[in-house]
Amino acid sequence: MSVDVIIRQKGLFRKTLAQQPVTGGELRYGKYNSGWRLEEDEKLDLTDFTCYLPEAIGRGISVTWDPRQKREVSLRLLTPTGTEEIRAFYRMVERVVHFWHGELEVDGSTISLEEWLKGQEDYFRFNTEVLKTFCEEVLRGEGGQCFFSARWPLFMGKEEAMLFLNHPETFDAWLHERQSVDAYYAVPGFFVDENGETFGRYALPEDCRSIFPRKGSVPFGAIDPATGKALECTRYELALYSGTEGRIIGTIPYERLFERFPQDKLSRYDDRCMLLEPLTLDELRALMGEDNHDI
Repeated sequence: MSVDVIIRQKGLFRKTLAQQPVTGGELRYGKYNSGWRLEEDEKLDLTDFTCYLPEAIGRGISVTWDPRQKREVSLRLLTPTGTEEIRAFYRMVERVVHFWHGELEVDGSTISLEEWLKGQEDYFRFNTEVLKTFCEEVLRGEGGQCFFSARWPLFMGKEEAMLFLNHPETFDAWLHERQSVDAYYAVPGFFVDENGETFGRYALPEDCRSIFPRKGSVPFGAIDPATGKALECTRYELALYSGTEGRIIGTIPYERLFERFPQDKLSRYDDRCMLLEPLTLDELRALMGEDNHDI
């Protein structure tokens, strides 16, 4: 669920969209890679990117614009998100409308900037209602909820849903705190073995705090280049990478990771992922056990 805003530039002599009206000097920005991790870019080309507020990281503000036509820019805010990100979104819209002397369209309807700004308090209430609905769905057993967020995806389970339903204000803090973790967010690469079977491979680096899913999975939207269809994969392995030796020292079946990882260095990150504290080279070797598949 989202709110979609289009700002159209009026007049014959149209200005190129500048960075300042978009970011306001308060937002960071970047583009997503194939694993839905945001890669920040200092030299933003201002065509298709995502912004976020570093002191209150939420779900990200998407910006789409074609500099060749200079006619309009599309802005999208996912719902639910954090309160401060909603405020940042409203400020962004106001800046761009003033910069272009533009016309504002929200979810398909043209409105004035004044009307738009007056609706901010209503949007806060709507945001809370959407969060409540998602929480109730999770607690009814309809499965976890994936929140595509500014820096990477987050997953809400029953533990989070109960907290947010009773204390909706904690959702903002959860979004920010989870995405402020200084850690490597693991996604798999995909390969084809000698039998023509696709398998996924994650990499666990030595001496690196990391976020890993409990089960291997294909990132949303991944395409099989051989078929042009959605990628399917049922087998995953874990490569153990040593920075000390500058190489992969071995691989193990992915399902062995959480069986062998030191439990005092393992904690819940969200409904889908675990947070792994850094391992020394000796601890990394110990994960191999009898699965010593040296590469």
